[in-house]
Amino acid sequence: MLTSTSNERDRPALALPRIQAVCDVMAAFGWRASRPDPITDRESAANSLQPAILSNGTMGTWVTRLSDDHGVTAMALEAKSPEALTDALFLRLLSRHPTAAEQKKYSAYLGEGFAGRVRLLEKVEANKGPRRPEYYVSWSNHLNDLATTVRMQQEAAARKGDPATDRLTTEWRRRAEDVVWALVNSPEFIYN
Repeated sequence: MLTSTSNERDRPALALPRIQAVCDVMAAFGWRASRPDPITDRESAANSLQPAILSNGTMGTWVTRLSDDHGVTAMALEAKSPEALTDALFLRLLSRHPTAAEQKKYSAYLGEGFAGRVRLLEKVEANKGPRRPEYYVSWSNHLNDLATTVRMQQEAAARKGDPATDRLTTEWRRRAEDVVWALVNSPEFIYN
């Protein structure tokens, strides 16, 4: 339903930082923010901005960083072997099984440290007191000076993305993130 995020030029308090990151990627792939004149076929040809925005943009960070809520984190925790994880990643990201050469290469890379990848964490809830609702910016309060400050904090948090999961060891998690990054930035993913 979104047609434009242009409000942020005139009223920074009305910026939509998470949505803007998604719109930037969609625009690089030919999306137009026009409901009266929608398109069903992509008009723009493949270009260098497409892989660049996925590999270096905000949304690329969201897609590749394994957070607690990331689907690949769950796959990594449940995987029985590096081969099974490699197959699952290819199916999830490229909708196909890996070739024998791909299976060998990625399974070997994910195999290092695979057995010790899961960290056992004891979850201890600290007494944090009552939770206060986050300041909500809307049309009724967007002219308040606090609204712009809140949106700037939300924009910084959006750029940063979700924190990496603690359920996987840091070294192995980075290996898995490398694999996700390689698959998402493969020509097969980007240009098809």
